Amino acid sequence: MRFFKVKKFFRKNKTDNLKKDNQNDLKKNPEIDSRLNSTHMTELTEILKENTSILQKNQVHPTSLLLLKGPEDLVGVSWNLEESLISVGRSFRLNNITIPNPSLSKAHFQILKEKDNFYLVDMKSTNKTYLNDEEIEPYKKYPLKDNDYIRASSVIFKFLGEGNIEGISSKQILNKTLTDSLTGIGNRELLKRKGKDYFNLKVLSLIVFDVDKFKSINDGFGHTAGDYVLRMVAKNLLDVTRNDDLVIRYGGDEFCILSPEPLKVAYKVAERIRYKVSNMNLKFQNQSLQVELSIGVTEKNKSDKSWQDVYHRADQLSYEEKNLKKAKT
Repeated sequence: MRFFKVKKFFRKNKTDNLKKDNQNDLKKNPEIDSRLNSTHMTELTEILKENTSILQKNQVHPTSLLLLKGPEDLVGVSWNLEESLISVGRSFRLNNITIPNPSLSKAHFQILKEKDNFYLVDMKSTNKTYLNDEEIEPYKKYPLKDNDYIRASSVIFKFLGEGNIEGISSKQILNKTLTDSLTGIGNRELLKRKGKDYFNLKVLSLIVFDVDKFKSINDGFGHTAGDYVLRMVAKNLLDVTRNDDLVIRYGGDEFCILSPEPLKVAYKVAERIRYKVSNMNLKFQNQSLQVELSIGVTEKNKSDKSWQDVYHRADQLSYEEKNLKKAKT
């Protein structure tokens, strides 16, 4: 994930210089594309194995920020505080951690890392920032300790120091919630959480496809064969897509990909997916399985109000391609 950084922000002592540096650096980073969560989708396929390994090897969980109260779909989410400066607020452009709550300021507070110490800084927010119920002064650094509570208006966070087992537990629960148990890629819940972020990008393309005659595979070979096909389709998707693509099993035999790339790139990706899947050498119980896809590709336009609008248009194109195939047989 490419975090927004404010260079040398806290290297000056005077409050006026602090505010000036922050404003100048914010102007240098206007592209919302830098706010895209670039968590590689292959990590989702290994997530349970990865978390088990953490526990088994006694690796230390990094310092993180856990949301306790706020938007329902974000409660329980934790963010690793690995950058030297993390900004929190309601603006996608200005923050590493965006909480869509109108009571928050655009840039509400920041967490500064200096060596092994973390500090909380209020950015002169409208509704103030509180550390363990004590109001803090704007632009002043306050040291953070394990299990400290941070309240920004009606939104409440918990600061989890390095090695806090609660951070590991919350990550395990969240990743299980956002991962399709059969294929290991993202599920519809992940799409629901990340769809808004992708829709706010300057450029968004969307690919939707499903497996042709999937019901006949289940009927002819059994659901075990159908599950095998879906797992192999997902594996090939991860081989073809890019780090910043959001790869989702939408449900049943339907998949979708949200990509911060122009339409012409999405078309090329779609054709690579079609070629790779159709050339899979699949065998189930010594019988070959041929898999074909019906694909719809589109991009965000000015009339779209949400990522769902883009999705439905791509889904309709996929449906039309499937009908054309049926008409030719």
